[in-house]
Amino acid sequence: MLGEVALDAIRDRVLVLRRMPQLSELEYDDLALMAEHAHLVHARAGTVLLDEGSTLERIFMLVEGEAEVSKNGVTSKITGPRLVGMLELAAGVEVAPRMVLTQKSLLLELPAEIVAAMLYESPAIARSIVRLTARNLMQTRSHLPVPLDTPEPVEGAWTDRPLTTV
Repeated sequence: MLGEVALDAIRDRVLVLRRMPQLSELEYDDLALMAEHAHLVHARAGTVLLDEGSTLERIFMLVEGEAEVSKNGVTSKITGPRLVGMLELAAGVEVAPRMVLTQKSLLLELPAEIVAAMLYESPAIARSIVRLTARNLMQTRSHLPVPLDTPEPVEGAWTDRPLTTV
C-alpha cells in the first residue's frame, strides 16, 4: 500500500494515476485534469462504496486492494488497478453496480459528472478508457476466440435513444 500518509496535493494524485497502467500513457495535462477532481480514499474491508440500483454519482479507481462488484445477481472479485462504474457511465446507464471492499484498499473517487465531461472533451482520456474497458472484457472472457460451433450472436434492435460513448 502507498502508506497512510495524506496525499492531498494534485501532484501526489497525478503520481497515483500515473501508477495505473491504463492511464500511464496520458499526457500530464490530462492526468492533472483528472487529479484536480479526484479524491484519495483509504477504506477498510467491508466498506460499501456503491449500492446496486443507486444513482451513479461517483466513479472509483481501485488503485490497491480488492473488492466485490455485483450487478444483476452476478458477483465478481476485482483487484487494483481497476475502474468501477466507468462502463455504465460511458454507456449512458446511470445506475451503479454494488461495490464492497473485501480488504483494506486505496481508491481514487471521481464525480461521475466530471468523468462524463472528460470522456467527451479529451480524446486521449476516452481512448484510454476504451482500451481499459476492452482489456477488462478480454480478461473476463479469457477463452477467446469463440469456438466455431458457437451459435451466431443475435442482432440487437436499434433504439431511439441518443447514442452514447459505447
